[in-house]
Amino acid sequence: MHTTTYDVLVIGAGPGGYPAAIRAAQLGLSTIVVDSMINPDDGSAGAWGGVCANHGCIPSKALLSASARFSQLKEGFASMGISVDPQAVHIDFAKMQAHRAGSVKASNMGLTRLFAKYGVKSIAGRAQFEQAAAGGFLVRIDAEQGPLAVQAKHVVVACGTKPKSLPGIEIDEKDIVSHCGALRFAEPPARLGIIGAGVVGLELGSVWNRLGSSVRLFDAADDILATADAAVRQTVQKELRRQGLEFELGASICRVQKTPEGIEVEFERQSERKTAVFDKVLVAVGRTPLADSINPQAVGIKLDARGYIEVDQFCRTNVPGIWAVGDVTGGVQLAHYAHEQGVQAALSIATGKSIAWRSPVPSVVYIEPETAWTGESQQSAAQKGIEARIGTCPFTANGRARAQADTRGFVKVVVDARTERIIGVHIVGEGAADMIAEAVSAMAFGATDEDLGMVMHPHPSLSEALATAALAARHEATDL
Repeated sequence: MHTTTYDVLVIGAGPGGYPAAIRAAQLGLSTIVVDSMINPDDGSAGAWGGVCANHGCIPSKALLSASARFSQLKEGFASMGISVDPQAVHIDFAKMQAHRAGSVKASNMGLTRLFAKYGVKSIAGRAQFEQAAAGGFLVRIDAEQGPLAVQAKHVVVACGTKPKSLPGIEIDEKDIVSHCGALRFAEPPARLGIIGAGVVGLELGSVWNRLGSSVRLFDAADDILATADAAVRQTVQKELRRQGLEFELGASICRVQKTPEGIEVEFERQSERKTAVFDKVLVAVGRTPLADSINPQAVGIKLDARGYIEVDQFCRTNVPGIWAVGDVTGGVQLAHYAHEQGVQAALSIATGKSIAWRSPVPSVVYIEPETAWTGESQQSAAQKGIEARIGTCPFTANGRARAQADTRGFVKVVVDARTERIIGVHIVGEGAADMIAEAVSAMAFGATDEDLGMVMHPHPSLSEALATAALAARHEATDL
């Protein structure tokens, strides 16, 4: 078997792996990337983009956007003088799923073009460490064209994670599904049960609720979105209940089994056992690492007790020359976080210096209304002993929101009273996913509430609410 030599081998072409490969190539390093993902619709290999592009971020947002438009059309805009006959609004569900599939394929092909543009060699296949070799590592790749051997000076591991289940629950991706199966239902199930009321559960629950499913979510926690501000959690849960989603919080799952009537879920809540029957059940209880798939023992990569690869702040493993980025490291499991880790690893390899920077990390839930936050909540600041000032601007006070007849939600700014710096921002409302980027930028550069309040925002715009909230923390807002 012929051995090819590269400066950098990247295992995994998801949100952490593909930026690492492209940035390494941009910096003049010979680079190869290997990934085993296949396209979920046509089964083709070379489905670059990882879970995000194929089973997560991109397809879920395609269905969220489509289902939101359907819901809006069906409900009409009576306050604006627009009425619609709900019976005249129809779904071509096959076309909606084709839209999702097209979004996935476009992401795959976009990365194919980028790899070619920057001279990254891309191989569809499975990579496993064989051994440490002189000046690097020997890796076996099982590809369609047969086995390949690559010797690389540096290896970036970005093999990611897979859906986790609960003891006794077998995911078949037909009736009992992970998010992968829940994105590809042939039609909306009449009754959908969701185990897990986190981001995945809320987003996919919203999709199928809008399209006609009766949706019920179960979670062992007593509230949703644990890291969000309490005001965000309360507002979101109230709004989702209004939309028709049902919640069983503080509920432990005892048993899930198929019966002639459907899938029976037995759960315990407040010391009382109950059962509910569904046509489909989505298990959305987190992720489990795929580190074992690369044969880490062959080169001595250290895993933690949960099976994730241990790394330091620079994404270095315990083995010099091997790096790990993204979900497989067990840290923040968000695509944009993995992306930055991949870029940092590539820079460290190319420069020979340990490079890391830390931006505030935004979190977004793409429901209606959109929800986003970054940094400290009012509650976490208090728990850490930080004296905080709070500024809030409800969208009822925002001219653009009133003109659009959608005043749901608010912007809340958390400020360190001692330094006057912004340490957290929480948004519920239209455009939250985009507005949070300004908050992240402000916090990254150490902005105070006064700084943000003095920045001129266009009028009328939803973004004005961010400046108003910052000024409200100083009791200087003129629009509240």
